[in-house]
Amino acid sequence: MTSLTQTSALSDSLLDKASWWVARLSSDQLGESDLQAFALWLAESESHKLAYDEIADLWLDLGVVKHLPLNAESVDSSPVNGAVNGKTIDDTALSSSSNVVNLFGETIRGLSSWPKGLALAASVVFAIALMPNLLNNSEPQRFSTAIGELESIDLADGSTITLNTNTRLEVLLSDKQRRITLEHGEAFFEVAKDSNRPFIVESCSSEVQAIGTAFNVHCSLGSSAVAVTEGIVKVTDIMSNRSAENSQTLKMGESIVLQDTGGLMAPDKIDINRIASWRRGELIFSNTRLSDVLDEINRYSNRPIGLGSPELQSIRVTGRFGLEDRALLLKALKRSLSLSSETSEDGTVRLIPIPAG
Repeated sequence: MTSLTQTSALSDSLLDKASWWVARLSSDQLGESDLQAFALWLAESESHKLAYDEIADLWLDLGVVKHLPLNAESVDSSPVNGAVNGKTIDDTALSSSSNVVNLFGETIRGLSSWPKGLALAASVVFAIALMPNLLNNSEPQRFSTAIGELESIDLADGSTITLNTNTRLEVLLSDKQRRITLEHGEAFFEVAKDSNRPFIVESCSSEVQAIGTAFNVHCSLGSSAVAVTEGIVKVTDIMSNRSAENSQTLKMGESIVLQDTGGLMAPDKIDINRIASWRRGELIFSNTRLSDVLDEINRYSNRPIGLGSPELQSIRVTGRFGLEDRALLLKALKRSLSLSSETSEDGTVRLIPIPAG
């Protein structure tokens, strides 16, 4: 039972939300998505758990649950399923004959008289208590992509990370912060707002901190490139000390590069459409050296395109190139730059000037 001191600190709006959840969990329209949403809401803060406990206890004390649309006597015979941490909770976990809920080898007694939705909710609450890693992982989770692969990851806090080609990172969610370590490669972050848990990305020479925003980080050869598409982030040079002069605020449409030697440069303006255009399967260049263009394109294939002549390096490229068809991409490069190509015996392709005559 929640204490009176705890209850007095709970806002009316929070208690109203808890009441809504109690009613929803007693509905015959309850689905797995409801259980997942309830688990997320419950884990957001301790006050949510206190509010739910208070309302659930109050409804039980008053016998209100007996008059809700779904009660123990009118449970539909169709299965009701939920999932916690990838493990299924079904009708077999709710035993009216034994008057218990069995979950992961643990038992909660006295729940068979509850509506099935409330009993399932109780099992979700119990699972969270048993396994705090359900939504806040005490051990980091590791994700990676191979060359040419892209992967999107939905985090438990509601944020999304999209990994670009040949990328490796680890995610650690705790009660105090959400920390991502980008070991190498590139990722785009869409951050769910949570003012109590800053979202921090450490990468090569930089640390990026955000609350609710969207930004891209590219870590390569010890240097970091950060670009913002939404909101504001603070970028810190971690190769130097973490003083104010070694931090820079970036706004939407701004980017910055941090070299492995340390030191912050002034932010640059950048077209938002170019930031993480790789997520749409294309690369956009504006007055970019051909050598740099090929370096970027070659990240997506085990068969790199080279230059057959040094004087081609400084040719400037402006254009939009698709990543899905490498042959078409090579053709577009040759046509737009008036170049030809040659293929060696080992399959290596090199761009060369068109022969005279």
